[in-house]
Amino acid sequence: MESGDPLRKGPMRYRAPLLWLLLPLLIGYTLAAALPDPTPMPLALAGLLGSMACMSKHLPLKIWSALFLFSATLLAWSWYRERQTPSLSDDQRPPREVQLDLKTERTFAHSQPSKKISGLGRIVATPTHLKELSEQRVYFSLSMPDRLPPVIRSTVIAVRGVLSPLPGETERSDFDNFLYRNGIRYRLTRGQILDLRDIGNPFYRFCAQQNQKFETFLRKGTPQNNRALADIYVAMLLGKKSALSPLQKERFITSGTLHFFAISGLHVGVIALSLHSLLRLLRVPKTLAAILGLSLLLLYVHITGASPSAMRAFLMVAFFWSARAFMRQSSPFAALVASAVAVLIYEPLQLWSPGFQLSYTVVAAILLYGLPLREKLNKTFPLFHSLPESSHQWYHRLSTQSLQAITLLFSVSLSATLISSPLSIAYFETFSPGAIALNMLLVTLASLTLIGGFLSLLTGLLHLTLISNFINHSAWLLIWSMEATVKLALKVPGIFWNMQFKLPLIAPCTVVILLIVFILGHTRNWIDKPLFYIVPPIGLLFLLMVATERI
Repeated sequence: MESGDPLRKGPMRYRAPLLWLLLPLLIGYTLAAALPDPTPMPLALAGLLGSMACMSKHLPLKIWSALFLFSATLLAWSWYRERQTPSLSDDQRPPREVQLDLKTERTFAHSQPSKKISGLGRIVATPTHLKELSEQRVYFSLSMPDRLPPVIRSTVIAVRGVLSPLPGETERSDFDNFLYRNGIRYRLTRGQILDLRDIGNPFYRFCAQQNQKFETFLRKGTPQNNRALADIYVAMLLGKKSALSPLQKERFITSGTLHFFAISGLHVGVIALSLHSLLRLLRVPKTLAAILGLSLLLLYVHITGASPSAMRAFLMVAFFWSARAFMRQSSPFAALVASAVAVLIYEPLQLWSPGFQLSYTVVAAILLYGLPLREKLNKTFPLFHSLPESSHQWYHRLSTQSLQAITLLFSVSLSATLISSPLSIAYFETFSPGAIALNMLLVTLASLTLIGGFLSLLTGLLHLTLISNFINHSAWLLIWSMEATVKLALKVPGIFWNMQFKLPLIAPCTVVILLIVFILGHTRNWIDKPLFYIVPPIGLLFLLMVATERI
């Protein structure tokens, strides 16, 4: 048993006490979404009474556990209802012209220079006859006069436009579904920004300025006749998905590799590792390094726009890094659970976001299934097992390390594909079995590209222009290799299939069952048995054969 494996060094390495909170959060939020009629106050009172009963020292463990889960579920149910902004879209009133004030929460970049600005915002001021619209969240797409300064997060804008509710479920586009899952029920379009009531938070304005500055660093040395690689580079490091062409987006979605070309957990994780390595190189004390590293990482996340996926990834890193710095033991799985609890308490609607579901389930599968599989493969197929380790030459060590790297890539890719396939079919109607092999290569190339981007930004800030340019060219070569690999892979028959489940509930139920199996595998010590690794992929393939249909 290797002591370095974060899941195998004793039972505390994968124990996560906050699962006792995460489970009732998931159940309570699901009940609140499915049965929205109960008011929050009675549920909260019942939950509090149950919680008080849990304080008794004379309750048997099984009764205490059931009572705690029941009480926490009621509290989660009431919290979801309390946090949910009442929607007026059920009134089915026709589109109407309105004039009101919006506070922007997020802005979307456009692929081409445009006089329009779009994003998400919250209504903060209305005329008296429209006061019922106050605090409603809306999507806006409006004309932007040249005379006004740029609109950023937290800017308060006076607008005039046409407000319309989202269409019914059967008529919604994919973007409408994205808005609906984020608690938005209205569109504000066919209008313009009249004035800026407040230019916005100075910190957010600083981050927007740094974003433009960082983009300049990443584009240094770009050939005039070929900006496509630099566009992907900018999308990867700064989260500007608009830099990707529609053809590139379609290609990456089809191959199941879009997460490599836009800010995700991989990107934040690599930047965090780069910061950690830099601080260790500078011999910064562990506690101070955690404070500095997390502060710089949070600044980077805000500079990239602080998208929900980036903030989720930051929280995962923050819990784990803090545990390593301030506690004796640190568990990646416990950090993952803690970050999920924090995200869901702060914003309950995140539970229905495909990004939330994919990011947390994929990381959980890697920790609970992928890393133990890597360990199992290394033990089952050792190189030079008959040769004492003290007799190993450099080529023995190189061969062993290469095989271990391959088994790690395979295990991570298999576990990620295994858990994400049901959700990919449900949300994108695409199953990409070839992504297992494809991701093994692309993870390496993408990680090297991100490290190069980090070094390019660092040298750019230090005014080492020539070094920054050289690093950029190296990164563009890696990106060209990634894009060429994806293009080649899409020509291989069977690399992806378009399909859908016959029943919508099959996808979430499959994911839940897989996660339960993975967790039980550790609590019941199944991770030493080959069936633990064989049954899930075979079971998933069987399910896809009987429960899906090609489209």
